[in-house]
Amino acid sequence: MQSGHYRQLGGVLVALMLMAFASAAVAQQVRFIHAAPIADNTGGTLINVVIEGQQIISNMPYADYTPRIALPPGPLEFSVVRGNSGAELVRQTLTFDNAGLHWVYLIGDGEQQPFQLSVLDGTIPWIGGGDVPSYAFNAAIFDDLGPLLMQKADGTPAGSSPGGLSPIDFAERQYVLLQSGARDYKFTTPDGEETKIDLAPISLTPSTSEILQFVVIGGQGRQPLQVLMVPGGLLALEDLPDADAVDNSVLGWWDTPSSVSGEGLIIHPLPGNRLVGTIYTYDENGSGNPAWFTFDGIMSGQTATAEVFASNGGRLGGDVASELQAVGVLELEFTDCHSGSAALSLESGASVSWELGRLTKTVDCDWD
Repeated sequence: MQSGHYRQLGGVLVALMLMAFASAAVAQQVRFIHAAPIADNTGGTLINVVIEGQQIISNMPYADYTPRIALPPGPLEFSVVRGNSGAELVRQTLTFDNAGLHWVYLIGDGEQQPFQLSVLDGTIPWIGGGDVPSYAFNAAIFDDLGPLLMQKADGTPAGSSPGGLSPIDFAERQYVLLQSGARDYKFTTPDGEETKIDLAPISLTPSTSEILQFVVIGGQGRQPLQVLMVPGGLLALEDLPDADAVDNSVLGWWDTPSSVSGEGLIIHPLPGNRLVGTIYTYDENGSGNPAWFTFDGIMSGQTATAEVFASNGGRLGGDVASELQAVGVLELEFTDCHSGSAALSLESGASVSWELGRLTKTVDCDWD
């Protein structure tokens, strides 16, 4: 995780500048977040923020945020100007609706989106099923970007939210209740098919003082797509694979050395980190009759999670339509190019874990 310098060194400066407000009754605290891709260089993105005629923030860089700033109650006039020229970007009167913590975002690029100040409060609206309340906020401006969906790396929902998770439009946010611990997230197109931002794994811990924010930032031709975590800093990203490229490291037939019954998997990678294949095994009721399943999922690194399906009602020669039904989940983990493990869990309650060993000739693979 990268750390910006403004929030570390600017606190004293902000505190000194707030002396003009010292006689007023303090009713709210504000973090100011600079998410406007004004220029393609740091010096060109610097801004000053004037509140009620007093310059409170000086030379704040893009992709950073301030310490908490105490402000008096009532409507306040904000003016944001460029630090290198003094040109005013936006002037707005803001009113905060409660005495808690608020976030004020500078967003827009002055071309595709006008500069504006967006205000959000830090109230936790709903909790259940997890322990890290957070918001995902979309401040990114790209011609072909559109709404973004936050997901786990395996393509499953990032967390819980009232009404379920949905794509986030520009200048909109979504509440996401995340699980604590080591997590791996990404931002995708609304259908989940194309990954736009792939975050490196991060470790999340509950906070008692502030809701976590994942602010997606970036602008056409000026700044790359990034995610600013508040509090925290810019998050590390992983390289996005070519959408049409296929990693064939796991392609082929895999045996289950831990089973003497002759079971195994046929695995076939597809573009977009998709993984499909077949499981050949036996009926779970102990009859000894062969059974086979198909699966379809997402590969992330050397692990994959896939939905498992069974076909019913078909006949030899295909003169009767069969019915495809989801029956469980398959989890795969590959130790190297030649070995791994699989765990199959069926909705019926049956489950099995296998060791995996490659049967077919090794394809191009650099995991060893």
